[in-house]
Amino acid sequence: MAASLALILEGTHLVAAPNGDVRLPVQHAAVRWVASSGEAMTTGGRLQELIAQGRTDLSWTAVWVPLMRGTELLGLWLLGDRGGGLGFGPEDLRWLTALARQAA
Repeated sequence: MAASLALILEGTHLVAAPNGDVRLPVQHAAVRWVASSGEAMTTGGRLQELIAQGRTDLSWTAVWVPLMRGTELLGLWLLGDRGGGLGFGPEDLRWLTALARQAA
């Protein structure tokens, strides 16, 4: 699986850019959870449970980063493991959130 995947809002789904091989409903519980926080989140605990609800093809993800303009969800950036046994810490999540807000 890819190390990262960008999903862009198209109607009621988030669609993988550029080939569209992944479609995720905006109303999926994991999408709503991440969008409601507006912050990058690691895929542990509650988020992992929500992802697993019918989406085993996204089990590779380590971080979900919402692309938001204010309270409007424009897309998601899904990141895999960093490699080398390095995890994503709180400072990494803050940087990813800041980057995503600028990108949106």
